[in-house]
Amino acid sequence: MPGVPSGRGCDACRKQKKKCDGQQPSCARCKRLGLTCLGSGQRRFKFVQIEEGTVVKRERRSPEGKGVAKLFKPSPPPSNEATLLIGSFVTGLGVKDPRFDLSCYGVFLGEIPKRLGAHPALDASASALICTYPAVYNRQPSYEALAQYGRALRVLRKSLSSPNKDQIVELLCAIYFVLICQNWIAKPGDEMIRHGKAVAQVLNAVAGKFPVHQLGEGFEHQVLTSMCMVVILESIFDPTIKLHPWYRANLSIHSGPAKPQNGKVPFGPPTDGLPRNTITLETLAGFPDLLRAPRANLLEIESLYYCACLDSEEVMARQATFSDLASSSPDPSATALARKMKPLLQVARSLLLGICITCNAVLSVLDPSDFSLTADSVRFCCDAVSLAREASSSRPLGASHIPLCLVAAYMAAEEEATRDDLLELLVDYEGDFGNAHWVEIGTRLRTAYIAARLNASGGVAVADEESDTSGDAGMCTVQ
Repeated sequence: MPGVPSGRGCDACRKQKKKCDGQQPSCARCKRLGLTCLGSGQRRFKFVQIEEGTVVKRERRSPEGKGVAKLFKPSPPPSNEATLLIGSFVTGLGVKDPRFDLSCYGVFLGEIPKRLGAHPALDASASALICTYPAVYNRQPSYEALAQYGRALRVLRKSLSSPNKDQIVELLCAIYFVLICQNWIAKPGDEMIRHGKAVAQVLNAVAGKFPVHQLGEGFEHQVLTSMCMVVILESIFDPTIKLHPWYRANLSIHSGPAKPQNGKVPFGPPTDGLPRNTITLETLAGFPDLLRAPRANLLEIESLYYCACLDSEEVMARQATFSDLASSSPDPSATALARKMKPLLQVARSLLLGICITCNAVLSVLDPSDFSLTADSVRFCCDAVSLAREASSSRPLGASHIPLCLVAAYMAAEEEATRDDLLELLVDYEGDFGNAHWVEIGTRLRTAYIAARLNASGGVAVADEESDTSGDAGMCTVQ
C-alpha cells in the first residue's frame, strides 16, 4: 500500500474540510475562531489498497517539483520459441519418479537445455521428445505429439542433407531423440527399425570424424558413450548389429576404472557403490566379439565370467545394505541416498546378470560336462526373475534395462517353471512399448542355444524340448 501525498493544512481546517492558508504560528481561521492551530505545514500521507500484483511506477518530477504516480500491470517476461522449449525441457528433466525419469536415456540430457537454440534439428527433436513424453504414461500420443514428431523428421532430413561438421554431436542427439520418440509412439505391429540397429548405423557412419583429443569427459563423451552402450547391449543378442571398432579404440580411453592419482591407483569400493571392473565401456564393447568366436576367446570369456560373478555378488550385497539403510536409518539424508542408489544398483545388477548368464551359456556349450555351470545358471535365472519383479514398480522407463536380462535368462533357463515365469515377465514388459519384440527374440535365441548344445553333445538331447535349428544362431555359434 504505497503512500500518496496529501494536503498540508492544519488539523482543524482539515477536519472541517476548509481551506487553510498555512500561516504560522496560527492560520487565519484558527485565529478568528480562537482555536489552537496544530499540524499546519506538515506533510502527510494517505494509504490506499491496490490490487495484488500491481506495481507502482513513479515518473520523474515535473519542473514544478510535483511527482506523478501511475499504477500498471507488470508485463510478462520476454520469451521466444527457444526459451519456451528450454523451460519445457527443464520441466521434463525435473521429473524424478523412476517410472518416468528421462535420465535413463543418458546423463547427458541434463546438458541439452544449454545447447538448445543453436541447431534446428536438435531443437525440433527436443520439442518432439517433450511433446511425446506424456505418451509414456497415457499410452496414447496426442495430435500435437505426432505433428511435432513429423516436423522433427523433416528438419532432421534437411540437416542430414548438409551436415555441419562442427555440430555432429548435436545431430547425433537429434537422431537419438527421434528414435526415442518413435519407441514411445509405436503401436504393436508397426514396422520400425530397432533402436540399437538404427543407432549403430548412425554411429558407424560418423566413426572417426570426432577429434578424440577434444572429447574429454564432457558432453560429447557422454553422448557417444550412451549411444554406444545402446548398440553394444543389443549387439550381444543380435549379431547383425555391429559397432565400428573406432569407438572401442578411442572412446573407451575416457571410460573405465579409476585413473591414477599422483602416480597411484586408488583402491577400495567406489564412492557411488557401483562396480568398475565388468561393466565398463571397454569391457562391454569387446563382449560381442568374444561371443562371435568363443573357442578362440575361451580364456577371456572365463575371466569375464569370473569377474562378473564377483561383481554381481557385490552389487547384491550393496543392495541389501542400502535396503536396510532406507528402512532403519533415522537420518533423512541417508534414506534419500538409499532411494537414489536403488535404481542405479538395479541397472548394474541387470547388466551383470545378463553377462553372467550369457557367459555361462557359452561355457556350458563348450564344456557340457561341467555341471557346476548348470547350477549357476539355475541360480542366475531365478535372480533374473526376482530382479524383474522387484524393478516392476519402476516401469516403464526406470525398468527399461530389464528385458535384455530376461531374454538372456529365458534363453538359458533349464527349469520349466522358471521359463514359464520368464515368458510371463517378457510378455508383461513387452507391453511397455508398442514395438517391443522380446518374446520373439528370446524364443529365437533359445532355439539357437538348444541347437548349439545338441551339436556340442553329439546329438544327445540336453533340453526338455524339441530342437529347432531354424533362425539365427546368434551368440551361441561355436567356432
